[in-house]
Amino acid sequence: MLQVLAHFGLDGSDTGLERVSAGYINETYQVMLGRKPAYILQKINRNVFPGAVQVMENLLAMLPFLQGKGYAALKLEPKVDGTPWLETDEGEVWRLFHYIPNSGTLEHTENPGISRESGRILGRFHQLVSGAQVERLHTPLPRFHDLGFRTRQLEEGISSGIPERVKEAESELRLSRELIAFCQQIPIPEFPIRICHNDTKLSNILFDLGTERALCLIDLDTLMPGCLLYDFGDAARTLLDPLPESSPDRDRIRINLSMVDAFVRGWRERGLSLESTEVRW
Repeated sequence: MLQVLAHFGLDGSDTGLERVSAGYINETYQVMLGRKPAYILQKINRNVFPGAVQVMENLLAMLPFLQGKGYAALKLEPKVDGTPWLETDEGEVWRLFHYIPNSGTLEHTENPGISRESGRILGRFHQLVSGAQVERLHTPLPRFHDLGFRTRQLEEGISSGIPERVKEAESELRLSRELIAFCQQIPIPEFPIRICHNDTKLSNILFDLGTERALCLIDLDTLMPGCLLYDFGDAARTLLDPLPESSPDRDRIRINLSMVDAFVRGWRERGLSLESTEVRW
């Protein structure tokens, strides 16, 4: 690991590494200089993102737009030769972000203030990226939000699943099909194509740990052309239930619509310009 850091000009003499357990995709470390966090080091998971270079090119294209009043800018530390990321002989892709002081993420919340801040920062994100050309972005994960594709995956999983487990999940599968039927009515092709984050769960929002003010969106690997509903809906989904999305405790799952109301209030505060189709849905 110290060999990786050396490419970014960190010699390791006063450098420490702490593994970040939050997140399930990339390999992430907090880099300490002395006793203070200074950087976030990540290795992109090429099993999930085989086009890791495309991911980085999208990131570089969007970071200049993702800065402004009410939004904390993410900053990449370049290698000593000036290139913005490291690609090793083994095909690993590493990047080094500057750490934003006193910042952190949340897996779940019951705080309406957090929910409102989530809506505000997502609206601000979309205001900022609206100044960029959507055609500049690669699509590193094709069909990521393709409802037909995901529905076929679900039905294939049911067909090949263990019968006892499929039966145990009957109520959830029934609800899933009802929701799919509703979503199939939404005229997605009529929506404007926007630059979207595409994975706006609560844990991908960075907060100031002292003030609980949302700072920015992180984990930008899924930046792609998309539909505004994808970002709005995914964020609202993780705020509906106070449990972490990975919680296996189904009996404690409950829906709290007041959290979504707070999220919408924060979203409206930003005054993001919407087209008629987006407003209607």
